[in-house]
Amino acid sequence: MVKTEAVSDSGPLIHLSEINQFKALEIFKKVLITPEIQTEINAKEAPGKKEVEKSKLIEIKNLNAKSKDFTRFLCSKYYLHLGESSAIALIRQEDIEFFLTDDLGARLVANHYNIKAHGCLGILTRAFREKKISKKEVIIALQNLKDKSSLFITSNIISMVIKEIEEYKK
Repeated sequence: MVKTEAVSDSGPLIHLSEINQFKALEIFKKVLITPEIQTEINAKEAPGKKEVEKSKLIEIKNLNAKSKDFTRFLCSKYYLHLGESSAIALIRQEDIEFFLTDDLGARLVANHYNIKAHGCLGILTRAFREKKISKKEVIIALQNLKDKSSLFITSNIISMVIKEIEEYKK
């Protein structure tokens, strides 16, 4: 599969770090973040700070004036946080196909603007399908996402994804 670029808000970077699966992002050629997202991660001393700093995959990209205006618009109209709003603005600015977020509100706004949003479940599933992580590793990662990360996700959803992984045949 051809590697593409993605833009991420802080959620997937934090959640994948919490479960030691930051490497799952290697399904992308590059993951762009805004300085606002980097500030979110740094200010919180969040898991993912070290991974973002060390990663050759992560690139920090500034918004132009028009995109900064759009960021402010998204914050006020949709009540999104600055990180999610700046990520959506960056996607439009750079014409990137994928938006990485675990935030439902951000997903809904992205959908409104015809932007494909994917969260940790999608990232981990694709990393498995592309043989970046093994079946055993992805199942453990999915369970850890529920039990050890700050992401709120139900047991039913995790069970459904694990069932799909177990039935997957390439």
